[in-house]
Amino acid sequence: SFVTSEGPPKKAKKHKLEGVVQVRFAIDRDGHLLSAVVHRSAGIELLDAAALDVLRRADPMPKFPKALERSRLSVTLPIDFSLITD
Repeated sequence: SFVTSEGPPKKAKKHKLEGVVQVRFAIDRDGHLLSAVVHRSAGIELLDAAALDVLRRADPMPKFPKALERSRLSVTLPIDFSLITD
């Protein structure tokens, strides 16, 4: 079981889990997270949860540039959890 007081990213590292999770999320003009879902799972529930946790902790993100005339932006982004660092 992965039940500890640590958040998902720290638990994933502690258990030496690796993989890529594609997340789809939407933000408003002010950079606030409107929605976030796993678009393509890493096949490991803990990594999927860690990817969504990363987005929640990044809220708010930078505001849109004034030239971008939209009220919201949807993005699909791969998040790579790797234990190897360059």
